[in-house]
Amino acid sequence: MADSFTDLLLLRQQENGGNSTSWGTLLNATVNMIEEAIAGRAAVTHDNTANYSLTTGNDVTSESRNAILNIAGTLTAARNTVCPTSSKVYIAKNATTGGYATTLKTTAGTGITIPNGKTTLVFCDGTNVVMGLDWLDTLTLGGALTYGGVTLSAAVTGTGNMVLSTSPTLVTPLLGTP
Repeated sequence: MADSFTDLLLLRQQENGGNSTSWGTLLNATVNMIEEAIAGRAAVTHDNTANYSLTTGNDVTSESRNAILNIAGTLTAARNTVCPTSSKVYIAKNATTGGYATTLKTTAGTGITIPNGKTTLVFCDGTNVVMGLDWLDTLTLGGALTYGGVTLSAAVTGTGNMVLSTSPTLVTPLLGTP
């Protein structure tokens, strides 16, 4: 039996009893690739084609194995960044110039659009790239909310994009006369 490679991260699985004089070198390379998958940062340079495919390969350093993708390059239109169709979590930043979005997606699946200058947490579910923080789409705050030493007693409820300013304007309710 020859060495084989894992399905998700394409790491070497050594055959039993094989590589007797090089197992340490091969193991160290695999440990480095595991580190890439957990905490590695790939500097990806998008080439401005419609679909830029992240580099990938068995037992070699590749962009797609890294946990963090810093996608740079000059875009002249919205473009796709294509990842492998296997489960993987990514923190992806669109650091391109030109002001265009990039969509992180699989070859045949859907993806998540990352606006220029933004960073997001996404994951590939083995078919599509989906939002990793969709639990933040609806945020409900009930009861007292304290911000900057000021307590607001009204409940704040909202969906979609809500921004709490660093300098909120507070309106004091009119109280009944004593």
